Amino acid sequence: MRHDSAIFSRFSPKARIYIMLFFVCVLFACLTFLLPSTVAMFTDRIQTQIHIKTASYGVSIVVDEQPAELDGDVLRLAHGQEYDICINASGTASKGFCVITVNESQYRTGSIPATGSFKFLLDLQGSGVSEFRIQAYWGDCSADDSSAYLIEYGATITFEGE
Repeated sequence: MRHDSAIFSRFSPKARIYIMLFFVCVLFACLTFLLPSTVAMFTDRIQTQIHIKTASYGVSIVVDEQPAELDGDVLRLAHGQEYDICINASGTASKGFCVITVNESQYRTGSIPATGSFKFLLDLQGSGVSEFRIQAYWGDCSADDSSAYLIEYGATITFEGE
């Protein structure tokens, strides 16, 4: 009994050459098309970089039409007079608001556009000096924020001194 391959023994020598040629072509096609795409898939690098910038929002304070001198974010004003306060906003955010802290009481302004201003009158009665901490935030303030009193545009706010 011969131990030739049972499959190949049915074919003539010429047919065997065609079959072998077919398998060589298939192997060549796999090496030509599949190998480079597999290598490309595992060696590809993403070159796109996305730069994300957050919005900026800042304010400058003008008191009685003079730029205010702040110590950090604290404005010190003497009692016994009225002050016209103007908060001028700037930055890349479309709008923002300010939180003003006086003697542990918080007040917040309405919405201030980034290129807009917010004015109110500050009436400091009595004597002494009060410190006002003014902090700017971009975005909208929660409308139901009951921890801060809302200052309306053009309002008059009165504080009693010592």
